[in-house]
Amino acid sequence: MTVTVERNKIFLPIVGMLQQIAFVPALFLAVVSSEYPLFGKLAWLALMIICGFNIHFAFYAVFFFSAFFIPTVFTTRIFFTIKHFHISLAILLAVFSLKGYLFHKIKKNLKSILIFIPWFAILFISVISSIVYRQPPSALSMTANILSLVISYSFLICILDGKKEIFLNALLFFVFGGCIRIILAGVKSFFDWPVSRFAEPLIHNTHIGFLASSSLFLLLPFILTKQDFKKQLVSWPMLLVVSLGLLLSCSRTAWSSALISYFLFCILLFFFQHTNCLPKLQIPIKWFITGVSFLFFVLLLLGMLWSQEMVDRLAALQFFLERDYWQYIFQDQQNFGPFGFFRLAQFSVIKHILKHSFLFGIGLSREVTDFHCLYLTLFGGTGFIGLFLFLSFCFAWAKSLFVQIFQRIDDLNLFRIGVLCAFSVWLISSLMETFMIQFNVWIVLTAGIVLARRNTYKNSNVGQVQIHEDK
Repeated sequence: MTVTVERNKIFLPIVGMLQQIAFVPALFLAVVSSEYPLFGKLAWLALMIICGFNIHFAFYAVFFFSAFFIPTVFTTRIFFTIKHFHISLAILLAVFSLKGYLFHKIKKNLKSILIFIPWFAILFISVISSIVYRQPPSALSMTANILSLVISYSFLICILDGKKEIFLNALLFFVFGGCIRIILAGVKSFFDWPVSRFAEPLIHNTHIGFLASSSLFLLLPFILTKQDFKKQLVSWPMLLVVSLGLLLSCSRTAWSSALISYFLFCILLFFFQHTNCLPKLQIPIKWFITGVSFLFFVLLLLGMLWSQEMVDRLAALQFFLERDYWQYIFQDQQNFGPFGFFRLAQFSVIKHILKHSFLFGIGLSREVTDFHCLYLTLFGGTGFIGLFLFLSFCFAWAKSLFVQIFQRIDDLNLFRIGVLCAFSVWLISSLMETFMIQFNVWIVLTAGIVLARRNTYKNSNVGQVQIHEDK
């Protein structure tokens, strides 16, 4: 018996170290598996083995792949395409099922997902409206995509009730995945190296800009709070990559949403510190704001020196102050600017739709999902009722976080504020774009619901990272 215990003391740390060493390369190889299928298969095999040994790595894989939107080679012609996220979630659920935890977790946390009831109602309205107005079967693809996300993240919410350190590590892995996506996009744009068949450009990429701006506010709390050396070591380089990704995306939608949300972040920091709702910070707020602002200024100068596209994009902002420019963009039928002809034309389409179905819309068909405004998409697809349900969900989601901040003075309040600001990035960006099936949107929603639970992560310290399985 003594010999067995001694062997475990030696063997288990070695196995844990090997898992940690192999985990990140396996994630990267899975991302580029479209270009190198053999490496991809070996990577997924390694991930399944690692997640089977340590269930926490399965959480990290789900969050990591939520930063991507890469389809797999399976079932590409049905209503929704299976992505890397779906496979990693299936591994997580399978491990929980084999360990006998899944049913207990769902039963314990079922009330947490009741906040998604408005989304189920929106999807039901979309299906009925599509049938009534005889939309083609392909019109249900958006509804099926959203339904798969609501169900998937409902499972994730139910089983995310372990140690606080595991949840925070998972958030870091999501930001890490965003950094890898930004780096691959930069390699594609500046070096033209085909790392993956699904590689995307970095410049003029609103999706990258949106991902970077929302990831920014999930990362800032890690810098403000007292963390162990490993978290501090990775947080600052990731902040650099995320900031560069935001600037080099040249997305005015991402820039404006990030800037407004950053002001909101600073205001909330000062307000909740004044009301004594925040723990002691590692960096004083005034020095933090000064440092981050200086970092953005330096990166802005470097980006302008590196990319002429960024200079042109910034120079174009001055046109918004000229009256002749506004007359031009309203009339030119080739213009696709923020208030260009094509964006303005969607208002006439909405007017036509609402004449026939003001309350319930025509379903989330291609006609409305092509709108460059989430609110118009929901208004046209599900009518006044659907838009009201969506706004009620947003209000309930934000209110639950505010209530927890006031009721619980703990080290997670900074993360609640960060998640609120990441949520505001989505709401502001949705004025000009329709982001609804992107996984990073639902990671923010999931994090907010988990952090708003009354029994969330009591009596545990942020700085103490434990990798062992929950008892």
